[in-house]
Formats: sequence, structure tokens, C-alpha cells
Amino acid sequence: MNAENNLSLDQAATLALQKHLAGQYQESADIVEAILKQNNSMLIPLYLRALHLYLAKNEVEAKNLMNQIDQAMPELQKFHYKQSLLEQQDLNNWFTIQNTRLIEFCQFNNVECFIISYPKCGRTWLRMMLGKYLLNGQEGDPIELLNLTNQLKDVPTTELSHDDYPMWKHIDKMETDKSIYQNKKVVWLARDPRDAFVSYYFQHTKREDGKRANDDFDGSMGDFLTHPIGGLPSIIKFYNIWAKNLQVPKKTFVLTYEKIHEAPEAMLKALIEFLGYPNYGDEAIHAAVDYCQFDNMKKIEEQNLLNNPRLKAADGQDPEAFKVRKGKVGGYTEYLNDQEITQMEEYIQSHLDPFYKQLGYL
Repeated sequence: MNAENNLSLDQAATLALQKHLAGQYQESADIVEAILKQNNSMLIPLYLRALHLYLAKNEVEAKNLMNQIDQAMPELQKFHYKQSLLEQQDLNNWFTIQNTRLIEFCQFNNVECFIISYPKCGRTWLRMMLGKYLLNGQEGDPIELLNLTNQLKDVPTTELSHDDYPMWKHIDKMETDKSIYQNKKVVWLARDPRDAFVSYYFQHTKREDGKRANDDFDGSMGDFLTHPIGGLPSIIKFYNIWAKNLQVPKKTFVLTYEKIHEAPEAMLKALIEFLGYPNYGDEAIHAAVDYCQFDNMKKIEEQNLLNNPRLKAADGQDPEAFKVRKGKVGGYTEYLNDQEITQMEEYIQSHLDPFYKQLGYL
């Protein structure tokens, strides 16, 4: 940026953002002002200036500047998808909403490939296999896939995402526009909605997802069948939204939990090829699949062997509170009575997009 620190404007903007996200607002503001003296149209510094103005109690000036930014870059509006959730969580002040949009925008644009699913569709299992494969015998945490792909040369940055936080939102607030993915690779990971529903019920009630949604639901699994936040209607609507948007990304790969169960090595190999990861050979694929077998995943969670909250038991005394719970296909029949199963089947048959017939869900 100048002779004193030899930073380019782009590097300085990155540093200003890092300072801001770390809560070092004054340091960030100082860097921002230095940048804007040289280039007064850079998006991230201008955005940060608006946020800093708000923190300095110059609210009108902050909002006017943000309006100018929105007019100059209307695509930013597509990253407001978390606003309804923030409002639901009673986190609806202007700074939080705009700051969250900036975080979503920056994180999104740094990722080349997304693996998208509703919760409890095998995401943790898949990320562990991919991470173990990329480590290729080296030490490291296989669950932190984004960090790994950021660090490894010639490996596309990859993030696992629930996309629109559909499990925490009221069903009427889900985002249907997926045009932000038009230049990305997307893996759509699906699971039989019957099994996903049962597994997510435990996530919602025993792993604090309900609290994250600011949802006071405390009913039975049968009650959750019609619940508008995280229940069966949420799963089906999210599935339908993506069925209608699978042609939006530049490349899309449809993968199912059931297919991974049937042929894990073949599915992992196909996924690695789609993502553009290096070819470490069949032995590396076999080692990754072997490491991520159910019993070992369960052991890792029970003993917190990775020291990572992504795979740590919420309640070691309650088997239904584990992230790695049962890993079964068709296990929903163990939890719902005949009447509830009929109710679920009727809802799925009448609401799920016909696309899922080819996956065996209809």
C-alpha cells in the first residue's frame, strides 16, 4: 500500500477485513482510510467504512454510504439470505445484518466448490473421507476441509454448506434464488428425507439446533413432522428448491447418502474426479474410506480424538445426542408409529419434486 509496509491495495484491503473481523475496528478503520485516499471506489474498504461509521454513531452517513454500495453492486443483495434468520434470532440491528452479509459475501467468493446438503445427510462422513484422502498419510485434522483445500497447492477450495441455513429458518423464509452459484461447482448431497427427518429431529432437540434457531419446540418426533422450522416441510422444500436449481451451477454432481453406503470407494473416487483433486491412487481412497468407517467415526466422537467441536459428543450419556448416531439406511421405521409413517409418506408423495423419483425417494 505504501513504502512503509509494501502492501498492495488488495493486500491492505484483506488486512483491513481481517482486523475488522477480529474486532480490531480502529486498526481496520485506519487501514481503510489509507486505502481510500489512493482509491476511493474499492468495494471492501467502502463497505468497512460504512460499518465503522455506524459504530462511530454516524448512522445516517453509514446507511447512505451502504445504499450507494448496494446500487453500485446489486449482486450484494443476494448475500442477505441470513437476514431473516438473524431477525428470528433477535439479532436484527443494522450493523449485525450488514456485517453478516459482508462475511457471507467474502467467504463465498473464496470458495470454488461447494458440497451442499440439508443437515444429517452424511456431510460429516463425506468431509472426513475427503480430508483423510487429501492428507494422504500426513498428520492433520481431516474434518477441516476448507482449511486443507486452502493450504494445499493445486487443490480447489472446497466448503461444505447447508447453503441457506434452511434448518434454522421458518419455512416461508427460505431463499429460492441460487444464482450466486452460477460460477461454482456444486455437489448436491441428498438423503432419503425419511431418515434425514428422524436424524435431524435429534439434532434439533439434543444438539442445540433449536436454540440456534431461537425455536422453543419441545414436542415429540410426531409433532416435528409438521413443525415449520427444521421439520419435514423444511426438508422437502429445501430439496425441491435445489431440484429446480441443479442447472444453475457451472457443474453439478448429484450424490446420495445411500449410494455412498452401497459403494463408498467408487463414490469417493467419482467425487474426487469431479472436484478436481489430485489423483493419489486407489490405496489412498481405500485408506480414507477405511478410516471413516462407522465404528471409527463413533470412537473419534466419543473420545473427542480430533479435539474438534464439529465431531464432539454433546452428551456422552445419550446415544441419540451423538453426531455419529446410527448411520443406517431406512432406520426411520424404528422411531415412528404406523400412523406417523403414513402421515410422512403422504406428505412426501404429495410434495416432493418428481426429480427425486430417480433417487428412490418416491
